[in-house]
Amino acid sequence: MTRGERLNQPVRAVVAVVEVLVAAGLVWLAFQMWPQAIAMIFDKADDGTVLISSRYFGNWAAGAIGVGTIAALLVVDAIRQLVLAMRARPKRNEPKPEPLADDLAQVQA
Repeated sequence: MTRGERLNQPVRAVVAVVEVLVAAGLVWLAFQMWPQAIAMIFDKADDGTVLISSRYFGNWAAGAIGVGTIAALLVVDAIRQLVLAMRARPKRNEPKPEPLADDLAQVQA
């Protein structure tokens, strides 16, 4: 089996579809994780002023960013798999073209 025959495999399209579905699930997970990274803290001062603070949890934010990055890599690989699945195979038993007389003269010189 030559290198060109190994690359062109229609089953790669199935792999690409699975990767896109997994990437969609990871994007959904990232959107679920991101709100967990931010906590709003409301505090009322003695004079009646309401103080609003935000607390960020790095583990949730990093997890959401990491999951989103993995999803992006899966989409890129799914595109690669689709291109490899649709690539045309080289024609078999195709005769090689004869070299032209000018090409032979250049090679011999």
